[in-house]
Amino acid sequence: MGLTRQYLRYAASALFGVVAGLKSNVCYVTLRGEKGRYVAVGACEHVFIWDTRKGEKVLILQGQKQEVTQLRPSPDGLALAVGYEDGSIRIFSLLSGESGITFNGHKSAVTALTYDQLGGRLVSGSKDTDVIVWDVINESGLYRLKGHKDAVTQAVFLTASNLLVTSGKDTLVKWWDLDTQHCFRTMVGHRTEVWGLAVLADERRILTGSADSELRAWTISYVSENEDPGEPRLKKTKGLGEEEEEEVSEERILTCERYGSIMREGRDRVVTLGVDRTRRFLACHGTDSLLEVKIWNRSTLQCIRTMPCDYALCSLFVPGDRHVIVGTKSGKLQLFDLSSGSELDAVDAHDGAVWSISLSPDQRGFTTGGADKCVKFWEFELVNDVAGEKEGEAALAGKKTIETVKATERIMEAVELHREESSKLEEHRALCKAAGKELPKKIHPILQAYGNMSSSDYVLDVIKKVRSSELEESLLVLPFSYVPDLLTLFRDYMRQSSDVELICRCLFFLLRIHFGGITSNQMLLGVIEDLDVMGVNMAALQFLKREIEAKEEVLFFADATERFEEKRRKRKKKEKMLLTLV
Repeated sequence: MGLTRQYLRYAASALFGVVAGLKSNVCYVTLRGEKGRYVAVGACEHVFIWDTRKGEKVLILQGQKQEVTQLRPSPDGLALAVGYEDGSIRIFSLLSGESGITFNGHKSAVTALTYDQLGGRLVSGSKDTDVIVWDVINESGLYRLKGHKDAVTQAVFLTASNLLVTSGKDTLVKWWDLDTQHCFRTMVGHRTEVWGLAVLADERRILTGSADSELRAWTISYVSENEDPGEPRLKKTKGLGEEEEEEVSEERILTCERYGSIMREGRDRVVTLGVDRTRRFLACHGTDSLLEVKIWNRSTLQCIRTMPCDYALCSLFVPGDRHVIVGTKSGKLQLFDLSSGSELDAVDAHDGAVWSISLSPDQRGFTTGGADKCVKFWEFELVNDVAGEKEGEAALAGKKTIETVKATERIMEAVELHREESSKLEEHRALCKAAGKELPKKIHPILQAYGNMSSSDYVLDVIKKVRSSELEESLLVLPFSYVPDLLTLFRDYMRQSSDVELICRCLFFLLRIHFGGITSNQMLLGVIEDLDVMGVNMAALQFLKREIEAKEEVLFFADATERFEEKRRKRKKKEKMLLTLV
């Protein structure tokens, strides 16, 4: 009997569980006109774009066979440059999700990608130690710069002059003159690999981060404008003056001197150095050893719970599927609650790593095996008090669902619209006052669709459309930055007697969960005082009621109640008489 290809019976099915790859960076992208919401990550050979508000994957940029190693969005936010492990670079359109430009120039993985200020040029660095500048508009390469002796880690264009700064794992930072395509200065003040650099203070300072805890700052001084750039350079002469004249030749463009240093708390290497648009604020992060356990839904292939834990080696679902036990490398057994995602208990089970967990046949316990060559038998025990819960503490009856997240997002969008319209209204009033007449006002299209209602009424309408059972959960997920705007609106609604019951419910819930942040916010003092006045009015009414009852020695409102009861008795008596006559 001949050989049969039985292995062809098995084919790969759906792929799930990939959130982001290890070799690629993470960057924010502009999608659907929104900034700061969508994140692009490399996931094997593809690029995933995630919605950070909903936690959902919204777009996949299809790759080929090579793994993604570098991502960089264009300055206009319409394109995304993707570098791959084979050295190729593809530029995707975020509008269509298609790739129309491909650059092939490197021999190994792309490790650095940066656009210039206008987005017309793209510089790439690779493990092959080469730096290549590409013309994105003409879809061609401009020039290749060679000089590094190890992988290039970062490259930055300078906007004030046609210069380029690159860093590498060879501990060097190189300055390139793109007009002549040569390296005119090399900074050698680092002891380990340079993993990142950032240009600060109107390109007058540069900060470099390496594998140690020190961030080194350098001062950049450009050539004096009074100096004639056409003045001929001195020729190099042999002898003692050679080094000095070469330094003078380099300083014709700029000088770079050590300014100081900043000590980080982290001891591991720098992963990324970033600055804001003004280049006045710096962000730095290093490596992180946080480990997590993820719970997946097999039918939908979606992650439903993520829980921080130690180095996990094995896991077991407790009968009832409400808890999970995780065996760790340190020998601990960690018990997690799936509904809340919190750790309930941790037990030192073995002296070495816990390699295996198995449920007993009667489902009353489980067995563990560890690196200490021991097998231990455990029994489940029901307890009344759960870790993390105390007497008098209570949780919300509802739970976080996709509907509550969507409701929260609608409230956030309504508040943002109210902010925009309020600022536009102030500008419109200032223009009318300056012009001395009433000028036409532009109304937001959404408000026009709702019959030209005001932005505050639109926020109230959005809150009213949230289901009553999902209202607390929706407000619980709401970031605190939106709470001051809502409190101010709630005060105005109560002054207008608009849906007082609903507004009081939302108000009391926000005060309960954000009491510390609200009372410490100086901007909300006026709102809090107005709310206190309402509480004082209720206390005053109760005080007057007690005073009247004490003076007249009768219950307040008792006379009206007795009259009402007397009328009801007479009416019933009259109805009985009519029935008797009939």
